[in-house]
Amino acid sequence: MKRFLVFSVRTALLAALALTSCLQPPGGSGPVAPLTAAEAKQTVKVTGEPNAFYDASWADSSGKDGKGGVRLVFSPGSRRTLPLRAGNFDRKKKGDKSTKKRGDWLLFYGSGDQSLAFEWEWVTKPEEKFYGLSWAGAGVAFNNSWGTVDLSQAKYLVLYAKTSHPTGEIDVKIGLNSTSKAKGADKTGFVSLREYIEGKALTRNWARAVIPIAAFPDVDKVDLTRTQTVILDLGGKYPENERVQVLFDNIFATDKDMVTPVENAGYLVQDDGVIFIWDKRPGEKVKSFSIKAGGKELASAPANAREAKVPLSAFGQAKQVAAEVTVVGESENSSPIQVNLNLYRSLGEAATITLDAKPGHEISPYVFGSNYASPEVIKDLGITINRWGGNGTSKYNYKNDLSSAGNDWFFLNTQSKPDGTPEQEKDYYKFIKSTLGAGAQVNFSIPMLPWIAKPHPDQGGRYCSYPLTVYKEQDKSGSEGCGNGMKPGGKEPIWDNDPKLAMIPNSPEFQKGFVEAIKKNFGGATKGGVRFYTLDNEPGLWNSTHRDVAPKGLSAEELATLSESYANVIKSVDPDAKVIGFASWGPMELAGSNADYQPPGPDGYKHKENMKDADKWTDRKKRGDKTQLVYLLERFRDAEKAKGKRLVDVIDIHWYPELYAKDSKAHDQRLSDSIAFEPALAAKQFEATREWWDPSFKPTGDLHSWTIDQGNAPNFWDPYHPVIAGLKKILEQTYPGTKLAINEYSTGSGDHFVGALLRTAVLGIFMQEDLYMAEIWGQSDVKGYTYYAQRLYGNFDGKGSRVKGRFVKTTSSNPDLMSYAAQDGNAYYVIIVNKNQKQGFPTTLKVPSAVREVFTYQLTDSLGKRVYGSKRVGGGTAVKLTVPAFSAVLVTMK
Repeated sequence: MKRFLVFSVRTALLAALALTSCLQPPGGSGPVAPLTAAEAKQTVKVTGEPNAFYDASWADSSGKDGKGGVRLVFSPGSRRTLPLRAGNFDRKKKGDKSTKKRGDWLLFYGSGDQSLAFEWEWVTKPEEKFYGLSWAGAGVAFNNSWGTVDLSQAKYLVLYAKTSHPTGEIDVKIGLNSTSKAKGADKTGFVSLREYIEGKALTRNWARAVIPIAAFPDVDKVDLTRTQTVILDLGGKYPENERVQVLFDNIFATDKDMVTPVENAGYLVQDDGVIFIWDKRPGEKVKSFSIKAGGKELASAPANAREAKVPLSAFGQAKQVAAEVTVVGESENSSPIQVNLNLYRSLGEAATITLDAKPGHEISPYVFGSNYASPEVIKDLGITINRWGGNGTSKYNYKNDLSSAGNDWFFLNTQSKPDGTPEQEKDYYKFIKSTLGAGAQVNFSIPMLPWIAKPHPDQGGRYCSYPLTVYKEQDKSGSEGCGNGMKPGGKEPIWDNDPKLAMIPNSPEFQKGFVEAIKKNFGGATKGGVRFYTLDNEPGLWNSTHRDVAPKGLSAEELATLSESYANVIKSVDPDAKVIGFASWGPMELAGSNADYQPPGPDGYKHKENMKDADKWTDRKKRGDKTQLVYLLERFRDAEKAKGKRLVDVIDIHWYPELYAKDSKAHDQRLSDSIAFEPALAAKQFEATREWWDPSFKPTGDLHSWTIDQGNAPNFWDPYHPVIAGLKKILEQTYPGTKLAINEYSTGSGDHFVGALLRTAVLGIFMQEDLYMAEIWGQSDVKGYTYYAQRLYGNFDGKGSRVKGRFVKTTSSNPDLMSYAAQDGNAYYVIIVNKNQKQGFPTTLKVPSAVREVFTYQLTDSLGKRVYGSKRVGGGTAVKLTVPAFSAVLVTMK
């Protein structure tokens, strides 16, 4: 039971990580070599207290009370302004010719050898590491009077920075602030300093960052004629209980035609040469690109090129080569971006992948879904279905467009909109409109909780369930005057709170009005509107996530009754809509209800760990020892007979594989989490994908799971494994025709290249196992590797082409090559994942009928974050290619 208490807050932790985590620089960040004598002279040293401050600045942090969080370092009694520190900055660098004409564009230049210091400590205990304590920010004004500056004609923001921390994990997010909202907003979005600084990492040495003004998100919505400050927010990885500085100097804006470095530089080794590949932001005056190694230019490419080929002979006998790509501009060159070439290719024994002559089931398009994907991501990745769901939707009040964060954030409601607000201005409307407009179907969650968020009478106000004015003694509290609903010490919840403080009653009739509004605004399911509705989210966690309104959770009977009532109102409004039920959080909810995991008696809603067997399954025994999943299916089946119509069409099972292994530090890691790459762990992550499909798989040795250990297998493992086939079997046996959805899942290591290969493999498994619907929780943006795994299936050529058709069974002669295939008319699609970290394999694809046109699309670590496509010569019924080590390859053939 202790494991349940840990994982019941899984969605909250994901949200926290989404808000606070940053991607590591390409290639990761390893140990830093000791400083040389020359480097030591440039090192930031944290000594003593500053004796001066920069007047035109402000700073604040979550740890200002000294009780935890990020605490900025100030001298006693100082104003909350950024201090000046000795920085040994090069005094020859002061703005540029542009700032000589526009002196007001020189934001900061330290006097003497002083620099601006963003200095902080993260003073926390391990149990205090939640995202409410992780903020520190500052603003730097262009002048001491806090007046405004016209940056509308500026092209770049330039600054120099370094840090006292040695590992390259520190980052700063930078934005621009205006005093005017004439164009709609007064702040731009943030850019990462690490993306623009030379070397792509903050180090202990001064480096220049050149940030195009156009790169700031939403800059077109900000009136830059009234620019007042540059905003600095802490980012990256925070060292614990360690004093850290980031120093800034020579900060200025310029209208000079500068050039920024190339981005996402990569390479591909072929039999006759090395292809260098890079990206470049538009809008700069580029003359050419130069590829060099050892000071010698190997190739030059024109301004419109994004790749260049260098013959292998240019590298002689070398196997490890440090090359670089430089942008040649009209007036200056960019800093070079290094590309470390590994020219050694180890090829193993030739392999054969054979495609069956007869295709099988039609691949459901809905397995390529996501939660909360933006329109841009939907279009670029070919996302087929987009879910509005998760903890924040369970208390959504469509009338006033607000919800509650539950225990994700102090049980605090979002800000409400006044009565009479047009539907077009509400979040639900915008989500549906943007999703449908981008070409995806909508899966929309309808609240079933007994209470939903209460609108605040005053604009900007927010209610919460545990206000400090009512419940004065609480374990933690936020800046809004709301607590976490836990008594001091954090072990005992506050029970018997008054839901009416922050909530209003919910009902099927209320939600009927919501579905009617959706249908009125967008049409019905068969007329271009919302096709799928989900009945709330993870009801088995309501007694944790939403314990302010559901402290006892639900019995299986209560959940079935609620589901039938709300499904009925959806079908009454839109009979053609598909209703998705259950949306369970994991295997414990499949096996039993909240009542099954609580001791009997008046205090039954209080969690009790390590219950004796006699205390377990009290609710399950009442229903003839049927699991909650089977009981619900029987209820839905009987409801169809009684009403003459199907109420629930799809069962949604959220699945975050509970498989663990130890890392190199002997720490247990859940393999589906975003864990760092380690060769041994990566091998276990691929082994763990067998849980989805292989009936012979059971974790042994270092690979283990609490769902099978300690006698848990009969309840939490055996009925549901392999996951997809096991669950589909239960559905078909109990309520035939019910489809299976996995509308929250993760595949692991999304911040690392191995994560792209894992996602590629799991999407192939979903096709193989004839899953009806799958929606990833936490789809990364273009900065994450898993983005490109999704693109490999949904938009592999950048022109909207996708993997589709009927699934084709494949047989691989090499167990390291995982393969999945589809046939659409005369076109074949074969996805190959090589999980071997050291060897590539010459591979022959044996296809049932001759093909003439063959293209390959690759994901390899050396290529950077991209899908790289190329046309290949040759065809017939035996297509030959080389699958690189640790890569994914899509082969399309006609």
